[in-house]
Formats: sequence, structure tokens, C-alpha cells
Amino acid sequence: MSYPKLAIFFGCTFLAFLILPSMATSYVLNLVERPDGSHISRLIERHKIKNPTLHTRDFYEGFAFNATRRLVVVLSSALALVLMARFRQAFNRFLAFSTTPFNVGVFRIVVMLQMLMFNFSSLLKLPSMAVEDMNFPLGWDWLANSLPPSQEFVSNLILGYRLLALAGLLGIYTSWSISCLAVFSFFMLLGPHLAGKMNHYHHLWLMTAILACFPCGDALSVDALVRRLRGGAIDPHQPSTRYGRVMVYSWIVMGWIYFFPGIWKFLVGGFAWAISDNVLLKIRLKMFELSTSPLIPVYDYPILCKLGGLAVLLFEVGFPLAMIFPYWRKIFAWAGVAFHESVRLTMQISFTSLEFFYISFLDWSSLLNPHQPKAPTIEKIPLWKDGICSVIVSGMFVAGVLAFDGWPFALYPHFASIEPRFVQSIEMRVYGNAVKDFRSILIQKDPALIEDNLNGVELRSLLMKIMLTSDDQSRHRMISDLFGVWQRSNTDCFPVRVEFWQVEVSLVTTTEFRPVKNLGELIMASR
Repeated sequence: MSYPKLAIFFGCTFLAFLILPSMATSYVLNLVERPDGSHISRLIERHKIKNPTLHTRDFYEGFAFNATRRLVVVLSSALALVLMARFRQAFNRFLAFSTTPFNVGVFRIVVMLQMLMFNFSSLLKLPSMAVEDMNFPLGWDWLANSLPPSQEFVSNLILGYRLLALAGLLGIYTSWSISCLAVFSFFMLLGPHLAGKMNHYHHLWLMTAILACFPCGDALSVDALVRRLRGGAIDPHQPSTRYGRVMVYSWIVMGWIYFFPGIWKFLVGGFAWAISDNVLLKIRLKMFELSTSPLIPVYDYPILCKLGGLAVLLFEVGFPLAMIFPYWRKIFAWAGVAFHESVRLTMQISFTSLEFFYISFLDWSSLLNPHQPKAPTIEKIPLWKDGICSVIVSGMFVAGVLAFDGWPFALYPHFASIEPRFVQSIEMRVYGNAVKDFRSILIQKDPALIEDNLNGVELRSLLMKIMLTSDDQSRHRMISDLFGVWQRSNTDCFPVRVEFWQVEVSLVTTTEFRPVKNLGELIMASR
């Protein structure tokens, strides 16, 4: 870049750094005071309700100003990188990446195995749910007119899904079976979202759709075996760009999955996300949700928590950039496995299905044939295949920018907030005929309620739904159902009145909590 262009670039960046934060702050404060129903306005409203004592006008004023300044720095850095000729050359080489049918076959088996083993337990609850209690991702409300389905219909859908996934795994009519699975699973994997909170397994469908666009059954498949018996076998270890394109798009999807949570961490909290007590409090929040302690008690070592937080920021933001350069791609592949395992052991957060996809970074053909390197074949990719995959990676990009949870695109869990020392939950106050019959139960800690909702995280999602809803009738029905589950395991209790309170629970002790507001009550006949 010439000096005049460099001067213009830095001048524009400096002006944006001065002007844009004030403009963004004014816009956000206007939405805080006068919500207009837009996407950003709804995000702010939901955010305010989660912690009303903390999320005040002053909070949003400081947040908007600082987040915009950080955004200017990120965008200017990204633009400077794109303008570098060396980067563009490396990116073009990345797009021309080649690999072998054998490597793609291994990746296909991993993806199909994950699809085949997908747990549909929450989907099986859908026929017994009321439509008003279902969770509809953005843009899918129209499904309410045809729900709930019958139990037999759901069971048949699951059977059909598993047969297609099995065919894709074995490589039987591979192109057709995986293409049909991509269409069929688009709706099948939507189902569990309706029956509970948004879970982030979007990558399973995204990778299946990418595999459907390219030949992935030319090795390690029944199709390849039949072709070999007929004398028309394809060399499984001959690299080609048409196989490499599967990996390119898959790695871009993985890049957005990591990149945007990292960027949102930086935009929301800056480096304070890592170097404050934030990571330590997030670990304690997960302990509160699960009622268990992690295998490695890193929360006892604040310095390690801060170093780990910095490592997370660098890994997530740097992941898509590292994919472009072969040397750094290998380093980040091993770092990714270490990242997931350390998060599982210290924060009790598992992402096993995504962790398995790191198998795509290994060159299995080179491991099996170390002394037979072959020159790659350059093949032209049909435009429609690149078009479909471009829509897929663009969808993940837009979801990350707008921070929305949808289907089939979503911003993956970002844990971007700066965690306060208390968490919102619900207390149930049970009153009997006598004073001694009074009980105070923190719902998040009740074993029966946790078991009924699959786990503590699912229960917390339900409690947040109760606290966020503005419909008194829906809230009353949900708290009635909660009390019914609790009473079935507490048959010795005969209450006359039950109150539900939104409370703030200390993450330091998790036994101290203070009331925020009354969510409603239930009146029963006295005994």
C-alpha cells in the first residue's frame, strides 16, 4: 500500500474512531428509552429483563460507546489485512486447496456418525406439549398452525432420518442419500429447538449440506467397492481440488463458529473479559447450574482463569485467519482440541460433536502412503455448488454479525457478558397451615425439577423463559407445571399458598439470595 493510501486509510479510521461511538450511543439510548420493535430493540429488551438492577441507562451508554470503539479497531484491522497482497495470495491458495477422496471419506463417516447418533429425546416430548409453550426460532412461527404432531408421526420421521444417515455412513448411493438427508434433516433437526431452548448443533446440518454438494463417496463406501468390482475404481489417494473444496467450506464454517463468539467477547467486555474475575465467575455459574464441580478446580486459581481467558480470545478470533495458512492451520487444529478439552474439564461445557470434526485436519492419505506423494489434480468446480456453499458460509457470517439464534444459522454460545457476582433465578415459597410448614426452595437446586427438565441447564432455560415472558397467563401455567413436578416428589407437603419470586443468587456462596419481584402465586384448598 502506497504512503498516500496509507495516510487516507489511517485518517478515515481515526475519524470513525471519533465520530461513530457517539452516533451509536445516541442510537442505542434512543432504543432503550423508546423501543421500536426492531431486532436490536428486542435484544436490548431481553437483555434488560435478565438483570434489571444492572442493565440501566448508564450501563447501555457506556457499553454502546466502548463496543463501537472496539468494533472500529476490529474492522480497520480486518480491512488492512485484506488490502495486503500477501494475504490475498494466501487466500487464493486456500481456495485451491486439494485433498484426497480417502480424506473426504473419513470426514463423511465422522459427520454421518454424528448425525446417526443424534439424540432426539427432546423431540419426542413435542407431541405432548402445548403450542404456546414451544420455542420457535426466528422466522419459524408459522409452524404453530400444524403443531403438535402425533407420537407415531414423530417416531416414523426419526426412523426415516436414521435410515438415510446410515446410508450416508455406509456410502450407499452416497450422493443421493446425503442429499436427501440434507433436505430431510433440515426439518428434523429443527424439531428439538421447538421442544426446548436453542441448542447449537447447526454445524451437523451445515456439514451435511456441504458434503451433499461434492463427491464424498469415492472412498470408504459401498459405492467405491462396487465401482472397484466393476473395474472403474478411483484412486482414493489422488488429491484433487474438487475434494479439497469440501474441507475449505467446512473450515470456513468452523471459523465463523469460533470467530464471532470471540469478537462478541471483545466487543462487550474488551480485555476485561479475560483479565477480570469474569472467567472465574462463569465457572461458578456453570457449577450453580449443574450442581457439580469441574474435574480441574481452576476457579481456585484466579491467575490461571485470566490466562485461560486471554488464550480463549486469541484462539477464537484467530481461528479463521489461521485456516488460510497451512502452518498455522496445523497449530490451531491441535489448539482446538486442547481448547475443547480444557473447557470441558474446567467449565463443564462439552462440544464433542464439533470436536470430532478436527479429524478433517489430518491427512490420512499421507499417513497411509508417506512415500507416495502425488501431484494434485486441478478440476473446475460447478458454479452452482460454490453458490450453495457460499450461501451456507454467508448465512453463518450474517448470524454472527447480527447475533441472532435461528435455524439453520446462529451465533454460537458466546458467553460474552461480564458476569456479575449474582445470577437471576426463581425462589418458590411454600406456605402450609402452620408457620412451621413454610418452605423456601431455590428451584435451580431442586433435584426433581432438574431431572424432569433433563438437566440443570435446561431447567435454567425454562426459568429464564418464565422471567422474560410478559404474558401473565403463560407465566401462571408454567409455574403451575413446575409446582406440580415438585409436589409429586414431596407428597408430605400440603400447602395452601405458593409464591414464586425472581431472586438474585450470589455466585460466591450460592446459598444467599435476595428477592427482585413477585412472579405470581398459586392458591390451594387448606387441609
